[in-house]
Amino acid sequence: MDLYFYAVFHENTAAVAKFLDKYPDKADQKDMWGWTALMHAAQLGHVDAVKLLLEKGADPDVQNRDGLTAAMLAQKHHKVKAAVLLEQWSKKKRLAMPKAFSLD
Repeated sequence: MDLYFYAVFHENTAAVAKFLDKYPDKADQKDMWGWTALMHAAQLGHVDAVKLLLEKGADPDVQNRDGLTAAMLAQKHHKVKAAVLLEQWSKKKRLAMPKAFSLD
């Protein structure tokens, strides 16, 4: 198992932060099952890891092979705090997006 995912599984946020500081483009890296670190953290209910991953650029809208996002996985596994955090983050992200141009 990749050390990045191992650190997420064990909620070693210091190791996750160090990895993403060095390799920021790997925030949405998928494992052999098509899951991102954010998905694993969410389904395990590791709220501190979820928050860190979001702050380091992990995309909460990425889907796994089954079409599930991190928020969906948190909900499926009854990890309410993680699900709420992900929903709030996605909402904040959508609100920050520029409005589409109107051609009226």
